[in-house]
Amino acid sequence: MRSRFYNGDSTGIYKDCMVFFLSKSTADTGHPFTYGTFPPWLDLQKVWKNITDSMEQKESDSFQKQIRNFLKSLQPKEQNPLSYQLARISEAVQCEPLEAQLATLSMIACTWGIWESAFRKNSRDASKSEQEIRQLALLILPEGISIRTTLPKDSIDHTVEEEHADYTKQAQALLVQARVLIRQYHYQEAGEACKQIIQEFTDAPDILRGEAYDILYKCCTAGLSGYKLPRSFDSVEQLSARAKDLGYDYESACDRRILPAPRRSSDSGQGVCVCNARNDAGSWLESTMPASWEIKYSSFPSSFVHCSEMVRFALLDEDLEKNIRDALQILDTVQQTNHWKHSELFIRCESEKASPLLDTALSFLRSSWTSDDACPVHVHLLDEAKNTAQSLYARHPLFYPFTLNPDSKLSDPLHLVILSGTPNTSLASWLVREASWLLPVLSSTHITLLSPYADKIRNHIGTTCPGLAEQITFGREKSRQTRLSIRGIQFPEMEFIDVDFESPQLSYELQQIEAKKGFKYYVIDAGSDLETIALGTRVRENNIRRAVEKRQIDLYSRNRAVIALRCVSPHMAHLAQELLVPKEKKPGNQWFNNYGFTTFGALDELYSWDNLDGGIFEQAAQCLHLMYCGAAFRPEEKHTREKYLDSYFQSLYNQDSSRAAVLSFPYRLFRAGIVASYWYIQDPDAYWSEPQRLDLSNRLQHSLAKDKKLLPRLAQYEHTRWTCYLISRGWLGFSDSDQAVQIIKAGAPKHMLQIARLHACICSWDDLKALQSSLDWAYRNERSDGLHSLPDDNFSTYYDPNKKYTYFQHLDDESIQKTPQVLRTEWFAVREEEREEYIK
Repeated sequence: MRSRFYNGDSTGIYKDCMVFFLSKSTADTGHPFTYGTFPPWLDLQKVWKNITDSMEQKESDSFQKQIRNFLKSLQPKEQNPLSYQLARISEAVQCEPLEAQLATLSMIACTWGIWESAFRKNSRDASKSEQEIRQLALLILPEGISIRTTLPKDSIDHTVEEEHADYTKQAQALLVQARVLIRQYHYQEAGEACKQIIQEFTDAPDILRGEAYDILYKCCTAGLSGYKLPRSFDSVEQLSARAKDLGYDYESACDRRILPAPRRSSDSGQGVCVCNARNDAGSWLESTMPASWEIKYSSFPSSFVHCSEMVRFALLDEDLEKNIRDALQILDTVQQTNHWKHSELFIRCESEKASPLLDTALSFLRSSWTSDDACPVHVHLLDEAKNTAQSLYARHPLFYPFTLNPDSKLSDPLHLVILSGTPNTSLASWLVREASWLLPVLSSTHITLLSPYADKIRNHIGTTCPGLAEQITFGREKSRQTRLSIRGIQFPEMEFIDVDFESPQLSYELQQIEAKKGFKYYVIDAGSDLETIALGTRVRENNIRRAVEKRQIDLYSRNRAVIALRCVSPHMAHLAQELLVPKEKKPGNQWFNNYGFTTFGALDELYSWDNLDGGIFEQAAQCLHLMYCGAAFRPEEKHTREKYLDSYFQSLYNQDSSRAAVLSFPYRLFRAGIVASYWYIQDPDAYWSEPQRLDLSNRLQHSLAKDKKLLPRLAQYEHTRWTCYLISRGWLGFSDSDQAVQIIKAGAPKHMLQIARLHACICSWDDLKALQSSLDWAYRNERSDGLHSLPDDNFSTYYDPNKKYTYFQHLDDESIQKTPQVLRTEWFAVREEEREEYIK
């Protein structure tokens, strides 16, 4: 068999003929041959096909196996560029038919002298030989395989193991991109990433390359918008088969367990968790707490205040008033005994109703605290509805649709559509309220509420937040003439429509919404998980029908609506995120067979051990509070820092305000032109995992240093966000700045009146200067000794000798400049080290 192509000196003769043919292949015709059209290569392929066809089946199978093993054995050797090149070629031709593989190998064998000369740098013919094999490569190697006669630049001084690890990391990064891109239905970009992995990262792990083949297969089977099958493959089935050959199977690689088991926290330390109720929330907490902790269920949790171990009180009864009573009993016991062992108190409640009572109790406790140290009573409020809404918008940002379409503009409309079918209006109210202060990051936003209880929800919001009530129109009534208006702030338009979910009216309203121009973001809570999922499928059906009717299905991936489902059961949420069209047999996660739901509000998100205190949101909120207080993140500042945190836990308003600012960080970054790298809406950690936060913080730091105009732009945005946030909490602004002067003269310590929820800074960006001007004038001219005006120290904070009046406009400068440090939780990192030291 071998004698057909190799017989003593005939290699040299064949090499000369090959070089001659290479020089003539383009000169005579003007059109170069390509892979698959080169006549000598085609001749060799025919010869090998005749040979393999003449083999018995058993002999053929054995021969093919030997060839596969030979190709896999071509691995790169240390500091050997030729072995590296052969490994890349080997991986590329493994995708080809057997005859094509043998033809290419035969060509390389017959021209081996040229290859050796090209890679032997001390050879006088190296340059000429390199040019020749580059020409040859175009004719005998699959598309995309380039020739390099040196090792990669960044690996020359590395060992083979280090080079392999580095390449694996690069391949992994490309694979992450491909995973995200195909979830966004960007088949072209995902296909390119996978093709690059297959062709350039031949020494990456088999399972990694196998997944690349699998994703490329899905991209190539996605219809009109799909990726074109590379010429080196005869059919898409080759891609699927290659993925399996490399040991990758999509079904087994994904978490296909129907009921995923809860994961226990890896948190260090040990202690006792005291829970006042046996229910779903308590059970989930127990199943996720560290193995080193013990749980106790007790109707009298205050009896554990004297426990010598660390204690975490979890007051999770569904009777919310009972939780408040138990919390007050615990705080009273602490006050009487002056005893608290670095423990935490978690209270399931409605935060707005519970805060005044708990703030008062904490004030009493601190006034009687005899220790010089900070009072370490850390109280966390678990407001299920509020925390659910906040987590949704922070983990799955509302601006996501704008990142899918490269042609989108901030002025494009965004429609947030909330479907609420439950008589408990708390979640629907919070979804509206929290969106109202996050949406102004965009220019044109609309909130539509569809619910059988729309009137009840409107009344609740109107009572709690009079400023928001002015934004709401009900049913088909005309827009209100008297709307809240602040120059420079684009408040969302709000429309509440009373709809029976069992009537045809719902389909009509959904069609009306789909007909509107702009992106859509649906949030659904029908009252039960099953009802919510069923309603979600109806919304997706309507969404796709609209695209088909408008003949825009080819653009569907760019304008695909986000549909977020509130699923309380973690198991239901897990399945809903992977919900497939049952009869489709093609791979999942394509627009025509995967509903693409995002889920939120599950028990594990709210009551798992690591999330009970808010997780990364709480860590960053504490850092933000420490930043405002001027605390340094140095070990020697521990005592001062703890004192500052005492003021954080002393006021539940401080906690809410800091938490809200942190939750808005993705929107602040978006305003700065920064979004998470390669993310998709279903990933809850796209902005909050440690690697992502580090990347985002570095990019923001670089942007602030490079663009000096970015800081004032972000400061103005932050004022807008904060203004809308206060309005969502029921605050209003003064009708003019003289009212702020009036309340300070009457004894109020600041330009705000918390008891009436009035704040002078709820105004436009430009009016902040006018406000300070009025307060500065009051400082200069308040009192007189008969000859001279005497300053009034009550207004000294606002005095500006230069009369530029930028005090209020610069209040958020430091917050913006230190956003990177807050994202990295630099204060908290030091505290975590100290905590571990304390535990030891």
